[in-house]
Amino acid sequence: MTQRFAGKAALVTGASSGIGRVTALALATDGADVAINYLTLPESAEALAGEVRALGRKALLCRTDVSDQPAVEAMLDRVVAEFGRLDLVVLAAVFSERELFHKGCGGRSTSCGRRRTG
Repeated sequence: MTQRFAGKAALVTGASSGIGRVTALALATDGADVAINYLTLPESAEALAGEVRALGRKALLCRTDVSDQPAVEAMLDRVVAEFGRLDLVVLAAVFSERELFHKGCGGRSTSCGRRRTG
């Protein structure tokens, strides 16, 4: 089986959970070395790094707040220093302070259960 990303290095932001985690693992499965960016869920990031390494790929943990530009620039420098290159970047980090949908729909919310008029 040909690995599409063999010899490539990838950085995935938000890789400790959700789409970022799945994407990082898919890239490693397809041959890429993966820099795993996270800010929260360090245990999950560590577990993912173990899975990437079990596939015979390099994993680099990068705890970095992607809203901090100097920190992001330092992370990119670190990835290139460690892997010797950076071929792919996947931006999957997200931030949300939203309420669960069902908690906000008690008639107080403007985002659900309200008819628009006019």
